This record gives sequence, structure tokens and C-alpha cells, in this order.
Amino acid sequence: LLSTSGRLRQIKTAKVVWEWIDVKKFPKNTFHYNSMISAAEKSKQFRLAMNLLDEMTRNNVQKNDVT
Repeated sequence: LLSTSGRLRQIKTAKVVWEWIDVKKFPKNTFHYNSMISAAEKSKQFRLAMNLLDEMTRNNVQKNDVT
């Protein structure tokens, strides 16, 4: 859902899914962050994208070539 929302530039949907992941207490991984960062970038929400990168570091989530 995150990836598809990002491709379709539906940042509001991506944010809902992102928050749902937190509510359900699922651990977020590199794929989740990359999808959300991509959604933010495509929606021109660059500050959100940078905040997500910082959050990855704080949460010790590995970055990869896509990140």
C-alpha cells in the first residue's frame, strides 16, 4: 500500500498506512521507509523525506542503495 500510494502521489493515503503500521506495532523496515520517502519526494514534501531519513538513523533501520 505504501509503495502504490507513493507511485500514485497519494501522500495522504501513504500517511494513513504509515500511522496504521504504528498503531498495529509492526516494526518498520527499510522497504517501509523507502516507500514512504519516495511518496514524500513525489509529493514534493522534502522536509518529510528528510525527517524520515533521520528517523531511520534514530531507529537503527539499515539504509540501502535505494535509500
